[in-house]
Amino acid sequence: KMDIKQLKDLLSGKNTKLQILYTMFGDDLKSRIQKNIDSHMSIEEDKYLQPLQWKKEFNGGEVRISGYCSQYNLEKVTDARLHLYKIESREELDKKRHLLFKANVGGNITKPYDIYWQIKNNGTEAIEKDCIRGEIEKGKRVDEGTFRKRDYWIEQTSYTGKHWVKCYVIQNGCCVAESEKFWVVVK
Repeated sequence: KMDIKQLKDLLSGKNTKLQILYTMFGDDLKSRIQKNIDSHMSIEEDKYLQPLQWKKEFNGGEVRISGYCSQYNLEKVTDARLHLYKIESREELDKKRHLLFKANVGGNITKPYDIYWQIKNNGTEAIEKDCIRGEIEKGKRVDEGTFRKRDYWIEQTSYTGKHWVKCYVIQNGCCVAESEKFWVVVK
């Protein structure tokens, strides 16, 4: 059984005994080892997740996340509004792109409510930069052009890895809806 350091050494070519196995079994083994590392890291990184501080009271409300990515490496997302394209969860994206996430609230939820967001980075780059995150933060209002008066969250694709975004609808001191994780895969 290999530990994470041995697995990382195998991927980097530092461990010659393990490199022989990689040479024998090729990309399939490398892929399986990377998945193993990712799963070990995800377990370790869960300690960074902030727990939800509101009582859950789901009564027919729902929230889904829509994701958008800038086509180009731009300074501000608001400058890119004409260059955004819709992305799907788990879609592979390049680094240095701006992301915009929208909370689509439905069901029987009526205004007023607040949207809170949780962003979770995974992978060695995020760990090395001390940017795992996992905190829950109140959504920001983006008052630019077509984004006026809607709840959005803006991010960048800074670290290689499989990251996720989640949102919560908070109303009258309770969490009335929780989204599925929207996965962002940065290559």
